Formats: sequence, structure tokens, C-alpha cells
Amino acid sequence: LDVVAPAAPGASPGGQHFQVVFRQRAGAPLEQGIYRFEHDRIGAFDLFIVPERAGAVAQEYVAVFNRGAA
Repeated sequence: LDVVAPAAPGASPGGQHFQVVFRQRAGAPLEQGIYRFEHDRIGAFDLFIVPERAGAVAQEYVAVFNRGAA
């Protein structure tokens, strides 16, 4: 999966939130669920992704991050 659009963080009285959109070339789409991701700088981590837009060329997925106020 490739990162398409990391969204600018938003703020609310309850904390901060943002989403990241990933894109996968057309083929066998992934189902909604938790998948293992690996990154050169931050290492390996599990992430819950949700299918979003499907097209003839690519499938997009979204991961939503929420951080409560301290």
C-alpha cells in the first residue's frame, strides 16, 4: 500500500484526530481489519484499515487516528 494523503490534524475539545489514505493497485482487495505495516523509520506496527473508494485501477483504504486530550 502507498500513502496517498496524510490529512492535516484536526482538534476538538476531546483531543486531536487525523486520517491517512492508502492506495493499492487493483487486484485482490483487502477486507476491513487489522494489518501489519512496516516503515523504514518507525518500524513495524498493527493498523486497522477500512476500504474506502474502489476503482478500476486502484482501491483506497483509510486509517483514522484519535488522541484524547491529556
